[in-house]
Amino acid sequence: MGRNGRRRGSAEECIARGTRRVEHSNVPVSVVKLTEEQLETLGKRYRLSPRERQILDLLFEGLPTNRLIAERLETTEDAVKAGVRTLFLKTRTQSKHEMVLVCLDSLHPAQDDAMRRAEMDNAKGLLAYARELERRISRLERRKD
Repeated sequence: MGRNGRRRGSAEECIARGTRRVEHSNVPVSVVKLTEEQLETLGKRYRLSPRERQILDLLFEGLPTNRLIAERLETTEDAVKAGVRTLFLKTRTQSKHEMVLVCLDSLHPAQDDAMRRAEMDNAKGLLAYARELERRISRLERRKD
């Protein structure tokens, strides 16, 4: 439950609804090992520094807290916190779970392209239908005169 008493839902539901708020949890957000190529792709897409790539990789491995990530990277928790905050800004997300989901989605551009093509085809169909309706209306108006 959120602060206002409404259910927030899963990260997938929030993304589907277009909302950005996801329930915080200390449960590992993911257990996926990214390849170097995938990390490179994400690094280029979001313009990540080497340290941000390391943090993102550890998030994908399932490390849920800044403290655990800091221990693995042998750095301070504040340094990790700053890196995570920057990752939130670059990926336009508000939680680690949402960040992982958004990054996973961005690794599958073919699906995005197919969806965009389907939306464009749908829009073209709607425009053609609207034009046809306009023609019919103008014919009816001419008949009345």
